[in-house]
Amino acid sequence: MSMTPSFRPERPSYIDTNESNQKQLLRHWWRNLNIRSKTTALAIALGTVPVIIVGTFSYFVSERAIVREISTIQRSQAIETQKLINIFMRDRFIDIKTLAELDIFTDADLRETSTQTERTEIIERFKSQAGGIYNSIGVFDLNGDVLAETSGAKPLGNHINRTYIQQAQDVNGAVLGQPAISSSSGIFSVYAASVIKDKETNEVVGYVRTRVPVEVLENLLKGVLAEGPTRKDLYLLDNNEQVFLGPGGAYLKRVGSNGETLPPDAEEGTLTNFNITEIFEDLLTAEISDSTPTIQANTALAEKPKQLLSYSGAQPLDGLPDLGWSTLLATDVSTALSSQRQLLLTLLLVSLVVASLAVIVTIRKLHGSLDFDACKEYSDIIHEWDRHDIGEWTTVANSYPYP
Repeated sequence: MSMTPSFRPERPSYIDTNESNQKQLLRHWWRNLNIRSKTTALAIALGTVPVIIVGTFSYFVSERAIVREISTIQRSQAIETQKLINIFMRDRFIDIKTLAELDIFTDADLRETSTQTERTEIIERFKSQAGGIYNSIGVFDLNGDVLAETSGAKPLGNHINRTYIQQAQDVNGAVLGQPAISSSSGIFSVYAASVIKDKETNEVVGYVRTRVPVEVLENLLKGVLAEGPTRKDLYLLDNNEQVFLGPGGAYLKRVGSNGETLPPDAEEGTLTNFNITEIFEDLLTAEISDSTPTIQANTALAEKPKQLLSYSGAQPLDGLPDLGWSTLLATDVSTALSSQRQLLLTLLLVSLVVASLAVIVTIRKLHGSLDFDACKEYSDIIHEWDRHDIGEWTTVANSYPYP
């Protein structure tokens, strides 16, 4: 079986010539340096190269250590944030059940004899004692018509078709709804609702619902975001991974009937919130969960650089229905590694100082221990060696005086 010889392209001769010329130039440059220059260069190299090597190694090791430390801290803060939200929402769940059990609503005689003004005074007092958490409390009859409502918000209409009222009917008790945009006020809010039962017959006689603006959650969590060495952005996700609270407040967009996003000031279309993958596109392919709680991801927000994300999923809490909410904390990677950049600057300054000291010490040593005039004569002899044939060496050497 015959074999076809393989073709191997020859290396162009001009490349070898250029490389050879460069080596000759470098060798000639080094030979032309006097003893003082060569010694100084070696001293600088011996003084700075070890510092640069050790510093560079420390620089890259510190990057991993800093990211790991910040990830650990941020992950702990995400978990604590999730716990704080759970406690807050459990209190809202307790409140709605308390309202549903007030005698003025559950006692048949009081229901018949109480006036709307009296019912309103009761829920107004409850709203005031809550310290500004609620911006609206409403009580409705079996048909969804208003029996009492707090002031300070747009008057309520019939609520029988509201999702949270229907959910309360389904469970025959109290529920916490997912964040939604209020049909009456247009405010992004979290709702709680419950059926009202007659205390004697246990039959459903009406409904009560409370409304908490998402802004209240934002104010609640500001203290958490202020903790730690770096600034963090908070994203709260509902059970469908829709962002209902972000660093810019409620994350909303207006969508047309064709599904396209409209300008924020458009009058038509429907307000809806963002999915987390619209903000962090890397989450379309990268998994972040309680098993992989921290990753680095690029953001679709133009003003934001690469982010370090830490995640905490929904956590069970006694007395709290499963909301399926999760928490995401984000820190700019560049901000997180600012201390590393300071380390690099320190490394450069130390190298400069060491190099300067090496030059100073070397020159002083050379002045004190070397006869540079004699060294120059010997150096000239060596240079003449390069310029003459070996046969001429004796003549050239004899032309220089020896001590």
